[in-house]
Amino acid sequence: MSTKISVFVRNLPFDVSEEELRRACGAHGPLAEVHLPSDGHTRRGKGYAYVTYSIGEHAHFPRPRCRRLRTLLR
Repeated sequence: MSTKISVFVRNLPFDVSEEELRRACGAHGPLAEVHLPSDGHTRRGKGYAYVTYSIGEHAHFPRPRCRRLRTLLR
């Protein structure tokens, strides 16, 4: 049985939506959860997120893909 793994994703656009992040990160494997913190006053994103993969092995996607994540979100 595989273990879930959470990945810290930073340098995100402040206006990224959870749906966009799910689409971009979900391309690497099935997601269990996406946590996209926002500022309590402005409701604007903080520029980072925690993405939990259902299958831990999918959390170890190559770094070049990770660098392109911001491009995928545009």
